[in-house]
Amino acid sequence: MKTVMKSMSMDWTQSKPLLYFLFFLYIVTVSTFFYNQDTPSLIVFYLLFLLFFLLSKNMIVVLGSSLMLMLVLVLLRGSRREGLEQPETKQEDLPVSKKIPEDDTPEDPFETTFKTLETNLSDISRIEEETRNKLNSLKELYSKDPKAPAKAPTKPTPPP
Repeated sequence: MKTVMKSMSMDWTQSKPLLYFLFFLYIVTVSTFFYNQDTPSLIVFYLLFLLFFLLSKNMIVVLGSSLMLMLVLVLLRGSRREGLEQPETKQEDLPVSKKIPEDDTPEDPFETTFKTLETNLSDISRIEEETRNKLNSLKELYSKDPKAPAKAPTKPTPPP
């Protein structure tokens, strides 16, 4: 009876699939600590690993014990943070582009939209005029002698 119990208890400590599974969990845990930049947890994890390695040379026991104890410590510490919460930021901490203007007279959104639209339309008119000039110069070149090599059209002067 004792030999049966002894062989059953030694079976899981010598299991290669369990060792590989624990090693996989070890890699995932360490990479999670690196990704979250959780240096204190990483240091405690390695200290636990070293402590258990000094007590037992069986890697299943060492990895399993350090992983389980580290899981309990992380859960007790409450390292889970809510992703939607944002810390309070002061006006001085904001970058220059995000600071709220000091004056209390906000611009009319319709006026801003109108100015933007006016600027875009003037750009479109300028591009249309440049395209017309280039097409006219090409028409003049090809209307003189279509077999002659084409000269590069003259560059129009940019508007002021």
